[in-house]
Amino acid sequence: MLARIVFTKDIWTAAIGGRDIPSGADRTIAALQALLAAVQPQFAALVRRTRDRNEWDDAFVDALCTPPVSFTSGSVIAHILTASAIRRQTPTGVLQDLGVADVETRDPIEWERMVSHGADVWIRGPALRQKLKSSLEQILARHRRRKVE
Repeated sequence: MLARIVFTKDIWTAAIGGRDIPSGADRTIAALQALLAAVQPQFAALVRRTRDRNEWDDAFVDALCTPPVSFTSGSVIAHILTASAIRRQTPTGVLQDLGVADVETRDPIEWERMVSHGADVWIRGPALRQKLKSSLEQILARHRRRKVE
């Protein structure tokens, strides 16, 4: 499941970039980390370029498919994000069900709240819960002060 998250980004950035089909043969944690470190910046650059140029509906031909198939940039980006979210939440849920205490959800809502309040986005477990609680308490206190004014 985790290998698919990385491989999906790798295969699609290869297709869009005109590269050969990646092998995806080495599924060790170290290999996946190295591949993700290489592929994630490419994917992020692709999304930024698509956003900046408003190319969501622009089509490209995926020559890695047999026969070649055309896709839009927006549909591929949505596919990668959706598939990754599903694949990420499945093992996260299993680990939580097994009682692993410090499983990170990387839920976009939690991440946004942490970032908007200047929190370290890489904190984990109890520290994450405490930081979120503190942030929410600060928000509530500001809200109460505004109501009084």
